[in-house]
Amino acid sequence: MGGLLAYTVSQILLTVFMMTERWLLINLDLLGSISVFITALFASTFLDSDTVLAGLAITAALTFSEGVYWECRFWTVLELALDSGERIIEYTDLPQKPPHLIESQRPSACRPSSAANISPVSVLHDVSFELKAGERVRLV
Repeated sequence: MGGLLAYTVSQILLTVFMMTERWLLINLDLLGSISVFITALFASTFLDSDTVLAGLAITAALTFSEGVYWECRFWTVLELALDSGERIIEYTDLPQKPPHLIESQRPSACRPSSAANISPVSVLHDVSFELKAGERVRLV
C-alpha cells in the first residue's frame, strides 16, 4: 500500500507540474499573440510601403514570444534540477538509522526453540496448526 500511495502522490505532483507548465504556455502564447497583433498593427500603419520590413517585424515578434516561453521553461527545469540536488545533499546529512540487530537488545536465549501444536480454542473456531521453531504466524 505504501508503494502505491507514493506512486499516486508522485503522479499527482507530476500532473500538477505539467498543468502549471501548460498554464504558463497558454499565458505566454496569449502575450505573444498580443505582441504580434500590436506589431502587425504598427507595421500596417507605419510600414505600409515596405512589406518586407513589416513581415520581418511580425516574424521577430513571434520568434521573441516563443523564445520567452522556452527561456521560462529552461529556468523552471533548471530550478527543479537544483532543488533535487539540494534534497540529495540534505538526505546525506540525515542521521543514519540504527542497525537492524542490536546486540544489547537481543532476545534472551531461553526463548522456546521447539515446535508448538495449537488446537482449536474459543477464539479460533475449527483452526488448528503446528508451528516449528523459528516460524511466525499472523492472524488477520
